[in-house]
Amino acid sequence: MRVAERLHIHRNTLLYRLEKIGKLSGRQVREPGQAIEMYLACLTDILQETTTQGKVR
Repeated sequence: MRVAERLHIHRNTLLYRLEKIGKLSGRQVREPGQAIEMYLACLTDILQETTTQGKVR
C-alpha cells in the first residue's frame, strides 16, 4: 500500500488504524463517499482552529 509507505508504517498497522477509526466513528472509512465526508470534516475542524486561534470559541 502506497499510503502505508508514505506514512512510514507497516501495512497491517494502517489497516488496524483504519478499522479502529471506523469503529469509533461508526463509519466505513474504506467506503470512498464516507471517507471523503470524514476528510472534509477534519479539514473543516483544522480550518476553524486556525481562524479562531487566539480567540475564545
